[in-house]
Amino acid sequence: MHQVWHFTPAPYYLLLGWLLFNQTSCLTVTDRVIPGPTLRQESAVTSQGAPEAHHLIHPDHQGWTVSLTQPLHRHVEIVRSERKEQHSYYPNPFAIPAGMFACPSSVWGWFWSVVAAIPDPTRQLEQRKALVDFTFTSCLMALSIVRTDQKVKDVETAVEHKLEPDSRPLTEGLITLSWQGTREVSVPYPVTAEGRAIVRLSHLATALQQHEVSFTTVPRGRIELVAWHHDQVLHRWPVEVTAEQLEAAVQMETPVMAPRSRWPRSPVFKIATESLPAARPDPVSTVQDLLVQQGLTVVASEAQQPLVLRALEQNLTGLVEDDLAIGPGHWRAATVLVLITGSSDANQSGVSVSCINVQTRELLARLDVTAGPEGFSGAMDVLAIRFQNLLRHLPNHAIPSGR
Repeated sequence: MHQVWHFTPAPYYLLLGWLLFNQTSCLTVTDRVIPGPTLRQESAVTSQGAPEAHHLIHPDHQGWTVSLTQPLHRHVEIVRSERKEQHSYYPNPFAIPAGMFACPSSVWGWFWSVVAAIPDPTRQLEQRKALVDFTFTSCLMALSIVRTDQKVKDVETAVEHKLEPDSRPLTEGLITLSWQGTREVSVPYPVTAEGRAIVRLSHLATALQQHEVSFTTVPRGRIELVAWHHDQVLHRWPVEVTAEQLEAAVQMETPVMAPRSRWPRSPVFKIATESLPAARPDPVSTVQDLLVQQGLTVVASEAQQPLVLRALEQNLTGLVEDDLAIGPGHWRAATVLVLITGSSDANQSGVSVSCINVQTRELLARLDVTAGPEGFSGAMDVLAIRFQNLLRHLPNHAIPSGR
């Protein structure tokens, strides 16, 4: 009769579980945290409510700048970034033999580091740091613990969520200045890409004259400044105007200019500034756009000349085809200097534009605008519309016929 031995599988499962635990269990330790920059991230933008209309009275009380905006809510996250230097530790019984040899051997490394000291303090510090790391790692291996190489991990954490109110320019709109009396006379103003429109009382006065409406009958009617978004009225501003104010508006918009014979036959304009504060909209860009829209020639500014020179030099290096290259030639000489000047003192501030004949130094035209309490922004709007009116009064020979 044979005796049969039965082995229970429990010890094998325990051994397998222990090996699996050794290979999968891991402890991550952060040695150092390096703070990084705090970032502002925008996750979404949502419209908030209906569009809004605002108006600013010009400092000369002869017009308004109307702005259309769409209120917004910006969903913003404040994110803190940091860099973590980490080591991972996990049990491994197979590392015990190597650790039992390396841990005692590290003593010899410390001995020789003392006997054969390195004169350079920096290298000596690096050597001792490496010995500390080797001793620590080898002794952990003797305890069946293995340390991985250092890993660098970038971490971003959202520390704050908030809603920031904001607005954007509304370009789908129209501004009208209208008079309703014996008939309706209206002057429309399309909104620009900046969501603005410059409205002047002189425009309504001209429209009334074209419709043969006497200024004396205007106070019997009703004048309104209306902001539209598609077919919806955003805001109505009633305007009270007398016949004397309409007469003054027409007179004020008439530019003071030299006779036509004094202007160069083919004017070439150059824009310069003097004592001009930073303002929006940019007066130089505004004047330059108005000149180009009128079909007039504007030469490059001093800041743009190095770019033009480099372009000419490139044409002469043989990098471009000969039939397409522009030769050195001669630059167009400016004949009219447009000087934009700012002035400011304890009592008032303002801005002016002077057109000067470069050859004779003669003053051809001048516009002066006094700034209001809101600063130079309103004065720039008045200056832009008056300069545009000045360009319409230029001599016929000054305007290119091919435009």
